[in-house]
Formats: sequence, structure tokens, C-alpha cells
Amino acid sequence: MYSTNPSKLMFNDYFFELIKEEKIHFDWIISDFYFEKAQNNFILFNSNLDTLLLENKIKKSDHICVILDQLPMSLLGNEIFGYENIIFICPFSGISSIGHKISPELNQISMFERQKVENWFPFDMQTLIKILKKDGLHALHLVNQEIADNIYEIQAEEELAIVDKALIDQPEEIHLINNPEAETLIIGLGNYFEELVKLSEYLLHQEESYHFLALACMGKLSSEEINLQAKKAKKIILLLDQKSSPELQNLIAQKLNTQGEKIRILSPLYTKLTTTLTDYQLEQTEFDAEHLAERIKNS
Repeated sequence: MYSTNPSKLMFNDYFFELIKEEKIHFDWIISDFYFEKAQNNFILFNSNLDTLLLENKIKKSDHICVILDQLPMSLLGNEIFGYENIIFICPFSGISSIGHKISPELNQISMFERQKVENWFPFDMQTLIKILKKDGLHALHLVNQEIADNIYEIQAEEELAIVDKALIDQPEEIHLINNPEAETLIIGLGNYFEELVKLSEYLLHQEESYHFLALACMGKLSSEEINLQAKKAKKIILLLDQKSSPELQNLIAQKLNTQGEKIRILSPLYTKLTTTLTDYQLEQTEFDAEHLAERIKNS
């Protein structure tokens, strides 16, 4: 199965070729990264963003793509959220922002939710491309890991796809363990899809039974189906590469339409991180499949 590192892709000139091939139109692309082959609609984010928006006479209805390499999204200010069609691309988010960004981005989800921006965590490149084509306000959370080009595509040399299509109720929701009668509901986000698949294998060997979902969109938490599952569950565990906070806890409870005391957010143990090497970050912070299985068991 072919794979791509979307975080690195966003800072490669091939990104411009990709959006051209996929017929994705942006009136403006704003970034703190200097692209050698940038297009005429590229704006280098090297000064006050509000000033850049005025100087370039950007219209409220224009389609804008914002990609920040080393600067955190919090530096954008509030004015940008008054525009109608923006894709915020967050490469190296969460744990992968540590040592890469000038300050770690561990609270992005709450920030975007406050600004009514839809948070996305793509399973694969096909999902990512679909999001890039959307109107409205959307944030793409990417981590420094490979993702499949298409998780449903079986190459000739492979016998099985990663997941069974029969388990898919909707394209933004995958049932990794389909057991709606289980007392514990586990929800993971799609930008760690491969790790979640591994985790599901560990969980199947535990005594307790689980209902385990992977979501590509934060908004899916508000769906009628998931709200019903949350209501039935005695315990809800959310696997999230963001710092837990009362604000985030309340946000999740509101979306799930359930009591906050039923919810536990399992995040990476960021203080244990001693390396910027991707291969070891999840293990060190106990956010890899093996450690998560143990943390879930003990939660």
C-alpha cells in the first residue's frame, strides 16, 4: 500500500502540483515557509497577518489556504476567522510539534472549536484531498507520520486491506471493534489511524470488551449514532494528541451530549519526551498501541 508523509508534503513544491492535478482552487496560499516555486497567489507570512490581508485586498469570500511550518496557529490572530472559506493546514501538530515549532501546539483543537472551525484528522491522502476541496472553515491536523494514499485500496501483492469495508458505516467513521453493546466506548482520531489499527488488535485480546471507533472529523462526535453509543456506555475514552483541559473535557461532553464524568481523555505523556525522532516519540510518551492498550486497561 502506497503511503505519504502529509506533514512533509505540505512543504514540498509537489504540493502545488497536487492541488493543480486535483483541480483544487485557492485564491491565496499563506505560509511562513518560503516555497521556491510558489505561485502568484502565494503570500509569505512574515509580518502582521491583518496587514497582509489588507495589503493584498483579500476578499471575505476568497478561498484561502494557511500552512504554517514553524509558527503556531495561535499567532494568526482573530481577524482571519472572519473570512468565509479557509483551510488551515496544521503540519507537525500535537506531539510532532515539539522541537519543530517555535512553541508546541498542544491546544489547537480547542482554539479552532472556539472559532467554529471544523477539525479534521484524515485517515489517508484521499480523505485529505476531499477536505482541501471543501468550502467553509476547516483545520487539517497532520502528524509527522506516513499515511496510506487510500486505506481501502488493495495492491496486487497484498491479500487484505487494513480494514474491512463492511465495518464502515460512513466515510468519516470506521468501526475498528464493532461491539455497540460494550460498556466502554473508545474513540480515536484518524491522523493516527495505523496506530489505532494496531491498538484494536491488542484490545481484542483483553478480557474487557470495547466498542472502538476511529473518526476523521471532530464533528462526528455530535452524530446521532455516536451520541446514542455515548449514552449507553458507562465509560468513554478519547485518544487525543492534545493536552487535556476542563475546556476540552466540556467540549467533548457537549458534542457527545453526555455527562463529563464518564469521559477520560488519554493524551501523550509529553513530559516524558526526550527526542524529536518520530520513530520513538509515541513509545516514549506512551501513546503507541502497546502502551495505550495498557493505559486503557488501567483506566
